[in-house]
Amino acid sequence: MIRVRLVSEPEYRRMLKEGTCAVYGEWQFCRLLDEGRDFSDEASRALLRELHGDTMADKCCRRVTQAGKPCLPALSSEAKYGLTALVNSADGVYTIMEARFFPYETGARLDHVGKFRNYGYPMLWDVFSALEQDVLFALRAKDIPFMGTVHLGTDFLLENYPWHGVPTMAWVEERRLGATEQDGMLRVSNSFHRLRFDWTQDTEEVLDTLRRLTHPPMPLACGEMSLDGFRRMCRACLGEPDDPKTDGEPARPDMRVFNHMAYLPDAHRPELMVVEAHDDGRCRLDRCFSENHPSYLDLLAQVMDLAIPDGEVVVLAVDTDEPMHSARDIERAMCAFRLVGRTVETYGRQEGLQVFEETLRRACGRAAKEAEPE
Repeated sequence: MIRVRLVSEPEYRRMLKEGTCAVYGEWQFCRLLDEGRDFSDEASRALLRELHGDTMADKCCRRVTQAGKPCLPALSSEAKYGLTALVNSADGVYTIMEARFFPYETGARLDHVGKFRNYGYPMLWDVFSALEQDVLFALRAKDIPFMGTVHLGTDFLLENYPWHGVPTMAWVEERRLGATEQDGMLRVSNSFHRLRFDWTQDTEEVLDTLRRLTHPPMPLACGEMSLDGFRRMCRACLGEPDDPKTDGEPARPDMRVFNHMAYLPDAHRPELMVVEAHDDGRCRLDRCFSENHPSYLDLLAQVMDLAIPDGEVVVLAVDTDEPMHSARDIERAMCAFRLVGRTVETYGRQEGLQVFEETLRRACGRAAKEAEPE
């Protein structure tokens, strides 16, 4: 059964921080493979059979790498999205609905035109609706289509439907014209035009946005300080209690921070661009990712784990929800770090870009020089 939760932006951000909601990116599916998921459960097999046929479904579930880990290279993007949503649902996590995975032939199916049924377009929602288990999705009000109609080609259960001003569970039916109550269940059509953003009705979201715009972050003190002192300052700016346990890190009185930032940045899921410059001239480029909506202190702890004993490491945090698509994504850089010995230097966006560029040019120059024939 498909279960959709209609969420406002404040609730969406709250669920992301709680870990009860996830934005889909192909990195999520890759992470599931790295964790050893083989998708051999019946729900996953049903999805693979529907989208790729019995033979491909069986082959995908049996194929492994030389290291013995599952490998599903031939799956469509729709299948990866569907399998990730099934795993998230089993963990009680709502996956954000994405219109690009809605079925294209919905109109043809409603008109019972059979020749379009096998047109090659995947029917994810057919599989989801046929399952006994709930498959959880979240629909942001801002993502409701302009015309207000959400087409899945099947009926689904909707949480938070505003019925006379009260959030209510409703059964959404594609062919229903109006709202009625039957058997104790509210039944509504899939036309949600009036549920699109209306600031006169969504004052909670308006006030939340105004609060962030009219109450800027508390400015940080720049200069050199202890790591513990920097953490205390960050917690004060975030409005968090001064409890070292909130960092998940032990006290490290030997570490120093030289802060260049004026304000703490806010992130969704940064990709970290890492440049290692070793004392012997060797350079290495790497990339890694953070969790969803990390606090700045969580990000700092992750970056500190990248330090090396024989050189410097410069890290640029680029605020993307999935792996970078092109170099233009660097425009979404949020901050940077430089780690040398027992010192961490922190930079805001503009200075961080400059420091990262200088380090990367230096690293590329060394690499080019090493590649020159003698």
